Amino acid sequence: MELPYNIFQGDVDRDMVEMTCGPKVEEQFWPTRYQIRHGKIHAYENTIHTLIVHARKKVQPVLVSKLTDLLASCRLCFHSSLASFLHDSFGYHKRLWQIADQLRAMDLTDLAAAMWEDGLVTILVFHETLASKTDLDELMKLQGKEAQFILDLTQNAIITHADFLHIIRGGSPRLRGPRRTFLDNVVRLGLLRNLDRVSILPDARRFLVALSAACDLLPSSLFIHGDGLYNMRKDPVAGGAFADIYKSQLHGKWVALKRLRVFQTDSTENLQISRKFCREALIWKNLDHDYVLPFLGVDSQSFPGFLCMVSPWMHRGPIVTAKGGPDLDCVPVMIYEIAVGLQYLHSQNVVHGDLRGANILLDDEGHIRLADFGLAAFADGPLVPTNRAGSTRWMAPELLDPPSCGLEAFQRTFASDIYSFGCVGLELYTGKPPFAEEIFSEGGVLLKIVKGDRPKFPPVVPEWCCQIISKCWLHIPVNRPRTESIIESIVKVVKRKPPRFILDDPDFELQYVSVNAFTSPRR
Repeated sequence: MELPYNIFQGDVDRDMVEMTCGPKVEEQFWPTRYQIRHGKIHAYENTIHTLIVHARKKVQPVLVSKLTDLLASCRLCFHSSLASFLHDSFGYHKRLWQIADQLRAMDLTDLAAAMWEDGLVTILVFHETLASKTDLDELMKLQGKEAQFILDLTQNAIITHADFLHIIRGGSPRLRGPRRTFLDNVVRLGLLRNLDRVSILPDARRFLVALSAACDLLPSSLFIHGDGLYNMRKDPVAGGAFADIYKSQLHGKWVALKRLRVFQTDSTENLQISRKFCREALIWKNLDHDYVLPFLGVDSQSFPGFLCMVSPWMHRGPIVTAKGGPDLDCVPVMIYEIAVGLQYLHSQNVVHGDLRGANILLDDEGHIRLADFGLAAFADGPLVPTNRAGSTRWMAPELLDPPSCGLEAFQRTFASDIYSFGCVGLELYTGKPPFAEEIFSEGGVLLKIVKGDRPKFPPVVPEWCCQIISKCWLHIPVNRPRTESIIESIVKVVKRKPPRFILDDPDFELQYVSVNAFTSPRR
């Protein structure tokens, strides 16, 4: 059979090069990057065009000319990198808001729609930068307003990621009209293709914390604006080693303000405290679960010159106090809820780092809320803090002496959280810290833990709980159980012998939470 055309070796060689390392493979696998580099996607093009139309209606020839020049330069721009696209996006965003203010067009429906479209494209471009170390390194150099723009963009990317995943997996967003048409085009062009990468959300969170530390700024959306807080109590109601807790009201509800202590004479120490505050706020902000204390925002008005993290006030306080622990009948379900909350944190690649009774609160319905993320960290990557602070009696042996567990360096991990979880289980039944009846000095406790000794179980701790705790206390971290198996063991016991208060509540149903479904039972 005769072919209708001739095939030349040169054409074959050229096609092979393009398919292996050229534009064709980039268009196939990295469509957003391809569209930017070949001038098919432009920063804030829709917003510029919308403002041109409005400026013509307002008979503003000077602004029309300025906007027309902007549009021409925008369409002629070919970006060599994703970072340069985002850099130009900041410039356009800043100038366009100024022009929109001059035109008194800030509240226009058409402008809001155009800004939404351009903002969506910018978020998609940012997601692509997470796969490029070169581009991320460029963004990490930013300071001031440019850094603030990227921080806000990153936070928006984290918040909207779940919506993109919903679309990728076949979901249909509740959009109508031009916005729906625009989104359909985005999907058709393949710009959502790489947004379901497993590492994309953890990468975004790590970058957010790193950039915040580098520029000493926080995303704008974290701050509480407007009337803010009122009815502030002047004196702190509680305090720890690094922070004081104040009580105030926000929108008619009592809230807690956590203010880190600042030392007036030590600028280096203050910088470290500021970065610690930002890291805790950013990690906490992006956690959302029934068994995690909600983060309401950052307050900058109550204490001029100081920032405070705001959360709902938990009237019932911590699950263990100086007066003791909870009723024994409640303990099995509390242990279950703590395990589910910890499972959620680990699913988000977050290590709590300081799990103990004082940092676990009770809400108004009697359910637990994991709190105090001052030592929290991401489980991997370069942002794992080496700060050895913590409560010795709840700390895993590898945190006290890494070589004793076969490790080279200090690092908080899921396994170290599991060890602390075992300590909390004992604490709930005894109402006292680990080793409370045996050793009184912290140094003595440290030596005991490193040597492999563990607290003794008093008769009040049931056998099923002793077995779980013993597994959590294994000396080698990799031998400790994961949260999934702990939850499964607890569920078997609680379903067999439910606590009294559950029997009195017919609406309460205890359900096993699988590793892929991080939702919590509520009554």
